[in-house]
Amino acid sequence: MDILQDVTINGAPLADFGGAALLDYSIGETPFSPEIFQGLNRTSFELLKNSFGLREIRLTFVFTGADLHAVKLNRSRLNSVLFAPVDLFIPDDGFFYRAVCKETGAEELIGQGETEAKIRAEYKLVGVRHGASVSVSVAAGGAVNCLSTMPYTDVKLTATAVEAGSFTLGEAVFSSVPAGAVVCFDGINKLVTVNGQNWALNTVFTRFPALVPGNNTITATAGPVTVQYEPCYV
Repeated sequence: MDILQDVTINGAPLADFGGAALLDYSIGETPFSPEIFQGLNRTSFELLKNSFGLREIRLTFVFTGADLHAVKLNRSRLNSVLFAPVDLFIPDDGFFYRAVCKETGAEELIGQGETEAKIRAEYKLVGVRHGASVSVSVAAGGAVNCLSTMPYTDVKLTATAVEAGSFTLGEAVFSSVPAGAVVCFDGINKLVTVNGQNWALNTVFTRFPALVPGNNTITATAGPVTVQYEPCYV
């Protein structure tokens, strides 16, 4: 069997679960869903909007253990981790994939002896391809260069309020902010907080922050602003 080396899930190697990934894997393309207005018998058209979805990822895992009970227990431990969103790293292409598991596949017994047993199963996930996390500090009104090729990338903005009162961060306006408080507008985890406390009832905004490819101006009452995101790739 050809093994796909050094695959990790949430930073943990598959060996922690008695597993290994085979080179028999596939990663699909990012699907797009354009909505177009053409008009009757017209050669020109308008793109009304476009949305993107999640890539399909297929991996085959082989689990090895002292006996069949140990092997199935190791697989159960991995399946438990996959019940929640995970960060999958595939060194073969050098990318991370923020993914959720759709199917764990049926167990296939491929070997059983006196001291070792092996089973194989195919896993299907969907996710977004991304790079390592980026964290940069910019002045209020400054620009950050987003390395993504995705049309939009969720971002977390954090700044400190110098004075008490209203504070603008991104497209959000926080009210009743204490002086020296840490203000956070988090488009990754969908949170608005002040000093770690939920501030949604005291915040006016229409959408959570996101970056577009290239330069993005970061609006804030005061800086510096810490900008955190993961470059995401079409």
